[in-house]
Amino acid sequence: MDFFKNTFRVTEKQGIKARIYVPDRDVFGDARDKEGILIVSPSQTLLDMAGLGYSGRDITKAMVEKYASL
Repeated sequence: MDFFKNTFRVTEKQGIKARIYVPDRDVFGDARDKEGILIVSPSQTLLDMAGLGYSGRDITKAMVEKYASL
């Protein structure tokens, strides 16, 4: 939580509303480290983008088209 608060400079007088979800399965089990960034599987990425709903429609469609070749 401290990292989140510091990143978005949350203070007592101002702030943002955020929901933090806890995964119901191990989403980082097959993650790989690339230059200090955790990369999850393409299938996990696709699920996450699909969860964005309409706002993630274009990027999700692009990922679906690319997914078959991965």
